[in-house]
Amino acid sequence: LFKTAESIKRFFVIFILLASSMLLDLFLQGISPVDFYFRTAFGSDYLALARIQGIAFIFVFFYFLLSSKSLAVKLINLALIFPLLFGIYISGGRAPALALSITLVVTMVLVFLASFGRQHRASQALVKRDFKIIGSILIIIFLGISLLAYFSDYFSTFIHRTILLIERSEESSPERVDMYTQALRTFLSFPYFLSGTGIGGFTVSYAGFDDKRGIYPHNIFLEMASELGFLGLLAIFLLIFWSLKDGFSLFKRNQDSNSTYLSLTLLALFIFLLLNSLVSGDINDNRILFASMALIQVGKKIL
Repeated sequence: LFKTAESIKRFFVIFILLASSMLLDLFLQGISPVDFYFRTAFGSDYLALARIQGIAFIFVFFYFLLSSKSLAVKLINLALIFPLLFGIYISGGRAPALALSITLVVTMVLVFLASFGRQHRASQALVKRDFKIIGSILIIIFLGISLLAYFSDYFSTFIHRTILLIERSEESSPERVDMYTQALRTFLSFPYFLSGTGIGGFTVSYAGFDDKRGIYPHNIFLEMASELGFLGLLAIFLLIFWSLKDGFSLFKRNQDSNSTYLSLTLLALFIFLLLNSLVSGDINDNRILFASMALIQVGKKIL
């Protein structure tokens, strides 16, 4: 499916069209300020809406906006960023919004480290491009905060739930802590430390019954540890470590403009999905995380 850089870019475009159509469906439902409930599109849940908007944001910002040399095209992509951010905030989902914010910061740090590490052997133009990326990230963070503040009446669900998270007074927090504790307890007990309870086994160990759509600890490491034991935990850790290492190396080694921004986009996509997997979804829900790992390996072959 992805044999060339152009095929990856076509995938980006298709995904952006999907996110845009979800935004259209969202607005056609009608929105108004101070509405306190979760938003959805096309029958999905609010987290799916926010995640898809976040992924599309990464494609638009890290590739199409940064790589474009035309001012008109830059302005079009910049104009598209605001509705995508609006969709994330108005969905009510905290995890995707916070994950995107952290992704921008982490990516900025990685770009700085890459630039610092190659300053003595890289061309001045390449170093300047790194600092252009860092400056663009800082600007987009400022614009995102400004959008959140200006349209705060529309984001009451997100803001209220974020405040609850900061104050640690949310009703679901004790249950999450219980899940984390049970996952760790299961992992550290014999013989589950070696074998785990099996796929879906966390439901039985936590709730005492099995179910088609069971309970999960909302953290991919804890889920792998409790259900697949030490070997499963080691496998997911190595997959994530290698993906982060390969993604960073891919960005550092590419010097032409197109490959630089494409590899940076793949790295940012992986970081965003990894952060989401630490706080929500089970292994199946986070299958797109594994797809992002595969895209990095594809990038190593074609970029």
